[in-house]
Amino acid sequence: MTNFKLADTEEKQSALRKIVSIAQSMGAEASSVRGVFSKQITVNSRMRKIDYIEKSNEVKIAVDVYKNNKKGSVSLTSTSKKNIKRSIEKALSLCKLTQADECFGLPDADMHSRASPLLEIYFPETPDIETLKESVEECEDSALCFSPKICNSEGASILSTEQEHVLANSSNFCGSYQSTYHSISCCVLAKNDSNDALERDYWYDASRDFSTLLSSSLIGEKSAQRTLARLGARKIKSQKLPVLLPSYCAKSIVGSLVSSLSGTSQYQKRSFYQDCVGKQIASDNIFIDENPRQEKLIATAPFDSEGVETKNQPLITGGIVDRYLLSSYSARRLGLKTTGNAGGARNLMVRANCSDINELLIGFPEIFVVNEFLGQGVNEVTGDFSRGVSGFIMKKGEIAYPVNEITIAGNLKEIFHNIVALGNDFDYRSSIISGSMIIEGLIISGS
Repeated sequence: MTNFKLADTEEKQSALRKIVSIAQSMGAEASSVRGVFSKQITVNSRMRKIDYIEKSNEVKIAVDVYKNNKKGSVSLTSTSKKNIKRSIEKALSLCKLTQADECFGLPDADMHSRASPLLEIYFPETPDIETLKESVEECEDSALCFSPKICNSEGASILSTEQEHVLANSSNFCGSYQSTYHSISCCVLAKNDSNDALERDYWYDASRDFSTLLSSSLIGEKSAQRTLARLGARKIKSQKLPVLLPSYCAKSIVGSLVSSLSGTSQYQKRSFYQDCVGKQIASDNIFIDENPRQEKLIATAPFDSEGVETKNQPLITGGIVDRYLLSSYSARRLGLKTTGNAGGARNLMVRANCSDINELLIGFPEIFVVNEFLGQGVNEVTGDFSRGVSGFIMKKGEIAYPVNEITIAGNLKEIFHNIVALGNDFDYRSSIISGSMIIEGLIISGS
C-alpha cells in the first residue's frame, strides 16, 4: 500500500497566517486566505488498454481582502513574499473598483469553528499503481465480456484524491482538515445487430474510503447490464403517468429545491420558493436534514468555506421550510445569520417514508421509470420543469420495455406536493442523499 500522507499541517497554517498578516500590514481592514492542497492519481483504460496514468500535486490559495465595505479577491500563483505582496496590492486595487456593500466582510467571530473534530473522512491508503491498473482493466473487461452485444467502450477510470483544506483570517481563526475521495467508473456501448442503434450507459461508485468501493468487476457488470437494458427502446404517446425516480435521479430534483432555498436565490428574488421560511412547500411526508458532520460521507466537513462551524440541522420538516442555506454575505442581505453553508449544502438527507419501495410498485398498473436525465430544463423563477429523459415502462412491478426520446414536464411546486413515496435505498455518492421516489401525475411527452 502507498501512503500519500499530507504532512506539515502547522507549516501550511503558518504560511496562511503570514499572508493574512501581510494583507493587514498593507492596509486591508479584514482578510481571509483559503488553501487547498491536493494529491491525485487517475488511471484510465479504453478497450482493454491503459489509456493514461496521471499523478498530480496541486496547491490553490485564494485571498479575499476587505476595505471600506469593498471586497477584492485574487488567487496566488506563488507563495514567495514578492508575489504575495503583488497579489495583495492587486486585490486592494480591485476594492477601489467595486461598489461598497455593507454586507461584505468576515463572519462574526463567534460563528467560527472552535475546533476541528476528527471526522472519519480521511483514508489515505490507496493501492499502488500496478494494482490500480489491474483494477481498471478488470472493470472494463468484465463489462466487455458480459455479453456479445457489448460492442465498444468509452473506458473505465479510477480516481484517488487526497486533500488538506486550510483557512486563516484576520479574526484570528485558523483551521484545517484532511479528506480523501475515491471513485471508479465504466461506460460501454451495445447494439442488437448491425442495423440497430447504439445504446450507451455507465455505472460508478464513490467513497471517502477506497476499501469500501464496489469491486471493479461489479462496476463493469452493472454498466453492461444498464446498457443492455436500453436496447430496443420504443417511443410512446404523450400521456400522464406516475413516475419513479431511482435514488441516483431523485437527487437531481432535490438539487433544484436546494438551489431555490439558497440565500443567493432569495436575496436576488429568483427563487420559485421566495420568502418561504415557515411555509408549507411540499407534501407533509417530506423531511430533509443536513448532516455535515456525519462520518465518512462525501460532503462532511467541520467548517464551511468561511470557517463557520457546521452543524446538523433540519432544512424541511413535514414539507415546511425551516431555514435557508446561508453564507455570511447572503445572511446579511436577508437580515439573518449564516447557517454555515458558504460553499453549499453538506450531506442533505431526504428521509424515507417506506421500507421497500419495490413492494409499492406492484400496485401500479403502469409507471414510468426514469433511467437518465438529459440536459437542463428548470426555470428557477417559476419552477417550471421540463427535461429530456430515457427510461422504462414498468407494469405491476416488472420492467416491460425501454423508452427513449421523451420529455417529462410539470412544475416543481406541484411535484413536491405529489411525492407519494420515498424509499430507503439511499445513494450516498454526492452531497444530496435520497432514496427512490414516486411522483404522481407527471406529463410524459412522446410522439
